[in-house]
Amino acid sequence: MRQPRPTPLLALLVCLAAAAAPGTAGETPRCPPGTRIGAIRIERVNVFDTAIPEENTPLFRLVNALHRPMLTRASTIRSLLTIHEGEPCRSDRLEEAERTLRAQRFVQDAWVRVERRDQEVVDVLVRVQDAWSTRLRLSFSSQGGANRSTFRILENNLLGTGSRLSWERQSDEDRVERTFSYENPALGSSHWRLVLEDSDNSDGYARLVQLERPFWRLDERRSFAMLAFENRREEKVYDCPGGGAGPCPRVVEVDRWAADRRGGLVGFGWSPRGLVGDRLWRLFGGLRHEQVRWTPVGNGGLALRPDLAPRDARQTFLTLEARWERIDFRRVSFFNTARRIEDLDVGDRFNAGAWIANSLWSDDEALTLFVRGRRTVAFGPRSFLFLGAGWSGRWLRGDSYARVGELELGYLVKPAPLQALFGRLVVSIGDELEGPFRFVIGGGKGARAYASRSFAGSRRLVLNLEHRFFAPWYILRLVRVGLVGFVEAAGAWDAGDPVSWNTLHAGVGVGLRFQIIRSADGTTIHLNAAWPVGPDAGEGNEGVRFSVLTATTF
Repeated sequence: MRQPRPTPLLALLVCLAAAAAPGTAGETPRCPPGTRIGAIRIERVNVFDTAIPEENTPLFRLVNALHRPMLTRASTIRSLLTIHEGEPCRSDRLEEAERTLRAQRFVQDAWVRVERRDQEVVDVLVRVQDAWSTRLRLSFSSQGGANRSTFRILENNLLGTGSRLSWERQSDEDRVERTFSYENPALGSSHWRLVLEDSDNSDGYARLVQLERPFWRLDERRSFAMLAFENRREEKVYDCPGGGAGPCPRVVEVDRWAADRRGGLVGFGWSPRGLVGDRLWRLFGGLRHEQVRWTPVGNGGLALRPDLAPRDARQTFLTLEARWERIDFRRVSFFNTARRIEDLDVGDRFNAGAWIANSLWSDDEALTLFVRGRRTVAFGPRSFLFLGAGWSGRWLRGDSYARVGELELGYLVKPAPLQALFGRLVVSIGDELEGPFRFVIGGGKGARAYASRSFAGSRRLVLNLEHRFFAPWYILRLVRVGLVGFVEAAGAWDAGDPVSWNTLHAGVGVGLRFQIIRSADGTTIHLNAAWPVGPDAGEGNEGVRFSVLTATTF
């Protein structure tokens, strides 16, 4: 096949990236030894900082004026802080406070600094720059031949309180959803979080109420959560035509089920010692009730593929979980976003748990076990290897099913200040998977050169290599442009199927990225073009496949 030629835009971006000055991830906040926090001063900055001459223009001042009713209140910022007046000043606490603020969707950037010292007392400056939080979004995306349209009215920082209010209509190949949602991250300037959702869909509905007090800082000792939900939606089952007999170049929909779910939970968390150095233990427990009923859709209420039928269940679980973490965040720039600072989590974690349903308090005897872990190896300040693994399994009335083991490897490196190289390998092995929960591949990362939902099975392998180039300039100080090139391969198959190199479906491609750095969630527009390569490139997969979508990262 004809190989794509390097474009002038690619050459220009590579040259500019190589010539650009190294980016900075900013200073790390430091506390003088033996001091405590006296006063905390809040400084609020609008979407554009007019103290910077380039941002002191009539257009940017107009944007600031329009955003002023939604400018984050000082009380909202204080309610999100992980530091308090009168407590010992610790550098790690200042860093955590900065990370917590930057993680808020309505915050563009945040700084926490010691600004004055009087003997053993220091004053701390908290400077927060708002992101543009009001959005009227009309978007259309196409990925792997699957179209999705979205119309959304959204306010991410309602009257400066940090509350999120939205109404959305979303249409894709499965359903049309109309969803109203409200979220308050700090009720009454407390650390309680409230979430309300109501959705009216073409194939059902969904409702959710959640109230929780999370571990709002690393050294917090207790958490609490309550949740209630109910929903109805249709789930499709994909497999090879003819039940998997013979070659299977592409899967098709073989059955469809309607799922009625309802339930709730009450849970608590406890950290026996809090944060000790950079280590953390947390224990969780609670009660979770779930009721799931599956009904075949069409065909006179009969299942077309009974061998892939999901199971009804009505259970009340005692939930138990233990988590261990080694905390390590690195301040980096131009890895996944174009923001000034990214807080890259390179810590280690391990968790294991069980959901137990007994006939003494539940209709069915059931058990769910799971274990997950992640290890990060740093090769200097700009190169990281991520190793992850997990396993889960279910038992119902003594029968084992839905067993899934997964291994994930990731590699992230910066070969130049405005470049990032990312690699990811995922291998998943499932046994006795119910039809709606089989692995389906196509259209997304790993198989962007193929149609949506082209391949399905109880096993999968996804490999993705991506090189990202960030332009050293902004468009109107609003948009950061980037270019990516990617090579990927993916495959899905069932136990007993012959596995060879032909099981993997490979592709290559290029893409443009446009990140709106002033928006509330760092919206990034992805434009991709991908070509299939390998043995199946000519089996109805010829030509370029284009995709358009929005995300929060490059």
